[in-house]
This record gives sequence, C-alpha cells and structure tokens, in this order.
Amino acid sequence: MVLAISLDSVGITRQYMRTNDLRYLVVTFPQRKLERLYRVSAVPQTLVLNSVGTVLYAKTGLLQNGSVDSVYTALAGGFGRR
Repeated sequence: MVLAISLDSVGITRQYMRTNDLRYLVVTFPQRKLERLYRVSAVPQTLVLNSVGTVLYAKTGLLQNGSVDSVYTALAGGFGRR
C-alpha cells in the first residue's frame, strides 16, 4: 500500500489534496511523537516500512532514478521479513 503522510493540520492537508487532485490515501501523523520516532525532519521524505513498522528504506528529498531503484529493492526484499 502507498500512502502519504502530512505534517500539516487536517484542514490544510484536505485543501492540498483538493487543490492537487490527489488520488491516493493521505493521512496526518496521529501523534507528533511519531515524527521523532521516524526522524521526519524535512519534506519530501520517503520511507518504506515492513508490516511491523521497521524502516527498510529512508530518503529525504526528491526521488531520482537511482533512488527509485532502491525503493523497489526494499519493497521486494522487505515485506516477507518480520
């Protein structure tokens, strides 16, 4: 599953989604401590997590071609592990 996590308020996030016609799930962090737990310091940030929340891949900044390959590798190898 792919989803986006917004660091903004629910209202700002909903407006951004409408303005940009986003067609995937966007959620806000339910607790601010999760920002610290996953070390979210800037946007955009890409995280690939396994089913128990372990970070398999992390990158701050825009994804370039080589970065996308790393995401695919993490997705292919990480979801079977716990």
